[in-house]
Amino acid sequence: MHYLVHQVEQLKTQSGIQRVAEFLASLSLAEHGYCALVLPYDKILIAGRLGLTPESLPRAFARLRTIGVVVDASHVIVNDVAKLRQLAADERSVVRGTLRSML
Repeated sequence: MHYLVHQVEQLKTQSGIQRVAEFLASLSLAEHGYCALVLPYDKILIAGRLGLTPESLPRAFARLRTIGVVVDASHVIVNDVAKLRQLAADERSVVRGTLRSML
């Protein structure tokens, strides 16, 4: 029940970019620094789990490139896990400003 409540809160309070950032951060054992990940399942399933359309997920990955996240097929490189975690935790307005300033 707690997990489902958390999922609904995420869908309502976080932007799509934040949900993707949190998902990727949850796959990492590192708290900061570099890490390499492999997506655990198909991108269509990931999009559905995060409440995104299949077309929105690649756009979110592209926007995360501005903070050092590189996605190549199912392989993901995160240059700074702490920055990814911070993006996931920030307010929506802060996230928009952060991503715009990095473009």
